[in-house]
Amino acid sequence: MNLTKYWKGFVSLVYPMTCTNCARPLVDGEELLCLHCRMDLPLIDYYKVRDNPLYEYLCGVIEIEAAYAYMRYQKNGMAQTLLRQLKYQGSSQTGFVLGKWLGHAMVSDKLQFDCIVPVPLHLSRMRKRGYNQSLEIAKGMSKVLGTPIMQHAIVRVSMSTSQAKKSRLDRFKSNQSEYQVVNQSILEKKRVLLVDDVITTGATITSISKLLLDHGVKALSVACLATGK
Repeated sequence: MNLTKYWKGFVSLVYPMTCTNCARPLVDGEELLCLHCRMDLPLIDYYKVRDNPLYEYLCGVIEIEAAYAYMRYQKNGMAQTLLRQLKYQGSSQTGFVLGKWLGHAMVSDKLQFDCIVPVPLHLSRMRKRGYNQSLEIAKGMSKVLGTPIMQHAIVRVSMSTSQAKKSRLDRFKSNQSEYQVVNQSILEKKRVLLVDDVITTGATITSISKLLLDHGVKALSVACLATGK
């Protein structure tokens, strides 16, 4: 007898899980989103097409092998709603589940990675939020891809002021000094997959990518849940 299965079934009757988007009760086999909302996800094929718009946008600044994205990011869209829950409403499970879905989407790709490096969160923000959203995404991806996570490869040592009105170049320059490699030896000659929640201007990703490449990473790819590119 599978007691865990029966216990989960009992708990779901007393405290039914609901869709994080529409609040409809989830049925067996559904996770995070009901089938209707999952079908409405603004999916993009950046995990299928190598020369996609995100890759072309980033490779003009940094040398990367591939750029993966799962959803289209639009203001007031479902991707923004899910990311808001992940970053500001304490729903770390959102990152883990979406990370698994992104991982499944990437399984057919031929590239192999030695490790996944999540974009680090500053300690003060980590204490406030309780978790690093990029790490939660990486955990979901790692479960599917079987690729180990190196969460302590880099750290964020400072936080800049608001960058909302800065140009892409100014954001890149201000980000360069905010991150630091902790242990170069664990990165040297590795094929690394750098993971973030969303890529908009690309300033954070390009800054960290340059840092990793300058410290001996053999090949670098990037992945995110959503992008506006």
